[in-house]
Amino acid sequence: MQVFLQVDNLEVSYGTGAAVIRNISFAVDRNEMLAVLGANGAGKSTLLRAISGILPLKAGRILLDGADVSRWSPNKRVELGLIHVPEGRQMLGGLTVAENLLLGAYTRRRERRSALEETADEIYQLFPILKERRQQLAGSLSGGQQQMLALGRALMAKPRVLMCDEPSLGVAPKITDEIFAVIGAMRDRGIPVLLVEQNAKKALALADRGIIIKRGEIILAGPASELRVNRNLSASYLGV
Repeated sequence: MQVFLQVDNLEVSYGTGAAVIRNISFAVDRNEMLAVLGANGAGKSTLLRAISGILPLKAGRILLDGADVSRWSPNKRVELGLIHVPEGRQMLGGLTVAENLLLGAYTRRRERRSALEETADEIYQLFPILKERRQQLAGSLSGGQQQMLALGRALMAKPRVLMCDEPSLGVAPKITDEIFAVIGAMRDRGIPVLLVEQNAKKALALADRGIIIKRGEIILAGPASELRVNRNLSASYLGV
């Protein structure tokens, strides 16, 4: 296996306050999915924001395919292929499904339009409902359809690392299964995946490994198969 994303001794704080992420280290290989688990407020979303560059680091470093991106802007990280699907979807509701997808391909703006349309067609194959509604305003979609669109928009960028924050939040179980199947397929294509998910059972069924965060620190890490049967996992850690 080849390490593609490496996080070393990450520490993050809001302003001059106390650190909300402390001494977090892990690595994600190609063809691997790492589940990031923990109760609400544990620091999971903060961790993704720090990796994507939205939040500055107080200490530590982030390596992407060997390059130290710790001080890079969010835009530059996106250009390198570090793609973050945030919690809350963040659609542009006044634009159509097709227009939202094209926004995801901003980093590929110098490519031919036909190449972008080819990628869009691949996403429509993954999520046929988006093809049916490609001229519909994104703001009129259901929550599950908006989550599909958020993931599809991320895939338009041809990610080299995919980070998903709570993809099942507010989504019906059937649509959640579709979304998780696509996320798993991306891992199988060689794209490392970092999955923050409140549904620990579903996340550990899909992921290769997992880490559990409590109060900004990793308290447990290991293969997903072992974490699934670990009796020491408190409901306060996982919410299950």
